[in-house]
Amino acid sequence: MSPDDSLSYSVTGPLVVPQFLGTQDHPWLRVLLEERDRFVGRPQRELDARLREPLPCASPPVKLKLAVRVLAKLQRSRRIGAAVPPRKAREVLFQAAARDAAPPSVVLARVAAELGVAPRELEESLFADLPGEKLLAPSASPVSPEDLALRINLALVQGLLCHAMRVKIDVEGQTRGLVRHARLRGLICTVTERSGAGGATVTLSGPLALFRNTRLYGRALGEVVPMLAWCARFHLRAECVLEGRRLTLELRTGDAVVYLRRLLSFGADPIVVEEIWLPGGLFKGLTAERLAEYKGPLYGLFETEFGTRMIRADEHLRAVSAERGAAELLGVAVGAPLLLVERVSYSYGERPVEVRRGLYETTHYHYRNTLT
Repeated sequence: MSPDDSLSYSVTGPLVVPQFLGTQDHPWLRVLLEERDRFVGRPQRELDARLREPLPCASPPVKLKLAVRVLAKLQRSRRIGAAVPPRKAREVLFQAAARDAAPPSVVLARVAAELGVAPRELEESLFADLPGEKLLAPSASPVSPEDLALRINLALVQGLLCHAMRVKIDVEGQTRGLVRHARLRGLICTVTERSGAGGATVTLSGPLALFRNTRLYGRALGEVVPMLAWCARFHLRAECVLEGRRLTLELRTGDAVVYLRRLLSFGADPIVVEEIWLPGGLFKGLTAERLAEYKGPLYGLFETEFGTRMIRADEHLRAVSAERGAAELLGVAVGAPLLLVERVSYSYGERPVEVRRGLYETTHYHYRNTLT
């Protein structure tokens, strides 16, 4: 859930209008990513301190706050190799300081000699296990301004839904999958079939309608948003309480957040949970219905229907542990090993036009991919 001070929106009459990021925001997002890369190999606290200051270019303050929070979730870090285990270093040094009235530098040198390390190594070991002391690692896969903007737009919508009393979604296509996901996440959900027009109306209680655990419920409600990309059509209306007023948030098919999530199976076995981010301007109107109708490769659809050709792709593979959401979809235990495949696809001019993230269950299958 995004804190209130990072939600960029305007109010028009009874409507709340999200201030989505677009191409005009890509320059300062690129600077933000460059700032992040400058701190690779340095403690996390140094980057945190830098990002509390303005960027060296014009950037909307509220949008920047949300961008920093979204970027923080994408960051990887590694622990410093401490010469002495931090807990042991604190225990031995603090006990020695309590017994000895000598100056701190003298006590530090004496304890370091007893432990067989240099005083500086002992000092660096004291708090090496704190989050801020972790060293910032390079990104597992490239993050472009376009990709970051899509993620921020998604986080903005999810943050606004955390202020909802009730959410009503008119939906066509993939209704069962949407409802199943909502109930798996513990959301209070009712479904009404629409006669004549087809489809259904899904009504969800918002976090502000509850008396406790609203933060966790708000996060679960926000996870419904990516699922809407797989519906042929949708119209979401959320009754929100913002600035002490009751306002309505509306989202429709083809709005700024183009994010696809799908479960791929081999026979009856679920094998892959895949997330795809695409630039809204290039792929406006892409829905699960169009994907289902197209019988060829996904990149063929991108080229024939949207005029965007993928020229090359970079992939990064690593092993990860299954988190609860992926474990439920793939039918494995939480913590089970999965193969994470992260891909960035490029069109002409080295323009990144797709970010894909897949979690593969490889107990009985292996990953093979040929990109031409």
